[in-house]
Amino acid sequence: MNAFNRILVILLDLVLIAGAVAVLLVTFGVLTPAQLLPGGLAGTGVGPWLSSFTAMNPNATLVTTVAAVAVILIGLVLLIAELRPERQVRTLTIRQDGLGSVTVRLASVRDLVTYTAGQIPAVLQVEPVIATTSRGLQIRCRAALSPEASIPEVSSQLQRSIKEAVEQHLGMKVAEVAVQAQLEPLPGAGSGTPRTPAQRQLR
Repeated sequence: MNAFNRILVILLDLVLIAGAVAVLLVTFGVLTPAQLLPGGLAGTGVGPWLSSFTAMNPNATLVTTVAAVAVILIGLVLLIAELRPERQVRTLTIRQDGLGSVTVRLASVRDLVTYTAGQIPAVLQVEPVIATTSRGLQIRCRAALSPEASIPEVSSQLQRSIKEAVEQHLGMKVAEVAVQAQLEPLPGAGSGTPRTPAQRQLR
């Protein structure tokens, strides 16, 4: 959403919240429509509309109160969402020269690591975390391996494959590939341990 649209939504949202607050104030007799509205608006349809909330039966008052509070809460949630800074997509610079720069999304690097790990049958699940250092990329992976796998062998193969794939496809130096291996499933991936490649969960 561009800046103009965001400003428009915020203004409309503020008008909506202000209207709901005005209805509550008039409904409970805190203020009168004449006190709330400027002289120019008091003579329009807004004045009579607000005045209609001053003499309601208890059931109508309850419904109006609930509706106004709901509108205020929804308006505040929408306002917070619109005022929150847009999430910046993290990128890594692959090359920068006289022709310009080439970048890649960090999520794409994670996808490459995940895909590479998925080519190793003994790797059931993997969660990569990638950081940049002065020496190159630092890749840390939590990996759940098949129970019959040799942890040293599979971990070593995983390290080599990830390093080669990232350096070959991205042209970026990999300073370290650290693997934290385990035979039990990674937390949050389900209670059962996948037994076949088709059941593996790589994320």
